[in-house]
Amino acid sequence: MTKKEYKEYLKSNHWKEFKRDFFKRFDRVCQNCGGKEKIQLHHKTYLRLWCEEFTDVIALCRFCHAKAHNKLHREIKKKKKENKPWSRAIKKAKKALEKNSLRFRHSNDI
Repeated sequence: MTKKEYKEYLKSNHWKEFKRDFFKRFDRVCQNCGGKEKIQLHHKTYLRLWCEEFTDVIALCRFCHAKAHNKLHREIKKKKKENKPWSRAIKKAKKALEKNSLRFRHSNDI
């Protein structure tokens, strides 16, 4: 699946319904840092797109999700460039990531 196709998939009714069902069943809380702001679903594997199971995804805040995709430094740099103050949620997520030194595994890491 190309990046363009994946972006289209994320706009599909199937994905919207899957997310809705996921958050009906599970709390809207980051499974990494415990944050409750800007929660997103991260695919742990892309093998079952269109027929995901709840175990195929994990709820992460925007910042832990960025870390999972090795984009946290880009997010931090962007915030500094915008000269916006860090919110408590951002600080908490950053501290949890540094403390736990978590490494997120993707199916292509195996």
